[in-house]
Amino acid sequence: SAGFSRTRAGGRDSSARCGQSSAAVAMPATPPVQLDETLLGATVSLKTVLGEQVHGVVFAYDSTSKMLVLEQLVGHADGKGTCRMINTTGMSDLQILSKAATYSSAVGAEKHPLPAVDHATIKQREKRAILKAKEDAGFIGDGVTVRAQQIFDALRKTMPCAWDKQDMLVLNEIRIAPPYTPASCTGKGPAFNRVKKVLSGELEKLDVQT
Repeated sequence: SAGFSRTRAGGRDSSARCGQSSAAVAMPATPPVQLDETLLGATVSLKTVLGEQVHGVVFAYDSTSKMLVLEQLVGHADGKGTCRMINTTGMSDLQILSKAATYSSAVGAEKHPLPAVDHATIKQREKRAILKAKEDAGFIGDGVTVRAQQIFDALRKTMPCAWDKQDMLVLNEIRIAPPYTPASCTGKGPAFNRVKKVLSGELEKLDVQT
């Protein structure tokens, strides 16, 4: 009958409920990993919403923004790591590969010492970043369209370019006025045809991308 399995042993029939048999071998479900400060220092594995498998050591977790920060040391022979921020609402299959060696909390045990900070190096990086930002800002046209800026950026990869109000000045010789086509180029010299050719090629690439 339904709900029973029947076998013959020693000439007699023996019956057992399937529900009881399956319960005996069923494995308990693995509870989900709790996201809190006890994960700090643990090595974990997770899957992003895009299906990417990510491994790393939990460096920080913020429950308000739901951001998990993982430190990844793979590929860094000098001991330096890469920190990756992941929104926990877009991840799944979080697993603990190894627990932290020591537990850190506000009232807990010994904390891991942080590496020394080289303030001189940080100042140099900051200075270079500011100079680079100012330089890049000089290449942004004032009041130009997004497409015009894309054309300018593409040309600047291979030739010196600057903005002169709404016009592009290439190699300090060739002027490209709106709508920034080969027909709107003016100038003279051996670079004239070269600029028109490069511009034509970049326009084709932008048209394909859009």
